[in-house]
Amino acid sequence: DEQTYKDLVVPTDGVLVHGLFVDAGRFDETVGYLCDPKPGEINPPLPVMQLLPVTKMDTTRLRYAAPLYKTSVRAGTLSTTGHSTNYVVTVHLPSREPQSHWILR
Repeated sequence: DEQTYKDLVVPTDGVLVHGLFVDAGRFDETVGYLCDPKPGEINPPLPVMQLLPVTKMDTTRLRYAAPLYKTSVRAGTLSTTGHSTNYVVTVHLPSREPQSHWILR
């Protein structure tokens, strides 16, 4: 959808990504946090996000360490790292709930 991308500014650092979806939650762009899904909402899309590698992260804000998988099927062969071969990276999403809230979903 062209409207989604019209106001995007290309960052000087990091990369913009789209096409990611949330399982058992949704990202509310009006407040900027991960929240519970609306009734009947299954795997809503995340907004366009800037991924920016950092060496230190602000630990005073709650974040959900969301695993990002290549496909919606989490299963895969266990690699030497201990992760599924379907696992890509952990994405830290701002949240008002602790990590345990999202893990139990």
